[in-house]
Amino acid sequence: MRLIDADALKEKFKTCRNEYNGVMNTDGACAMIIAQRVLNDAPTIEAEPVKHGKWDNTTDSCRICNQCGVSIVLCDTCKDWTPLSYCPNCGAKMDGGV
Repeated sequence: MRLIDADALKEKFKTCRNEYNGVMNTDGACAMIIAQRVLNDAPTIEAEPVKHGKWDNTTDSCRICNQCGVSIVLCDTCKDWTPLSYCPNCGAKMDGGV
């Protein structure tokens, strides 16, 4: 899935309709109207901004999410821990950003 700016797309439809006004045949005009109706009736979702964070090393056996403070305690056999790419508690993407 990808998020689009539906309002910008509606403006693009309007621009196309204006550019081709008088040149567009009936089939083209009908296709444009159908596309606009499909866009208007499309379901919407509530998107949240992506949180970015990093794992802070407090000790050799503990990592803490700098966004929510959740601790991940490593067992003795996890010496070569591969960090998770996201926090399982808050969902922050662990790419080092803040």
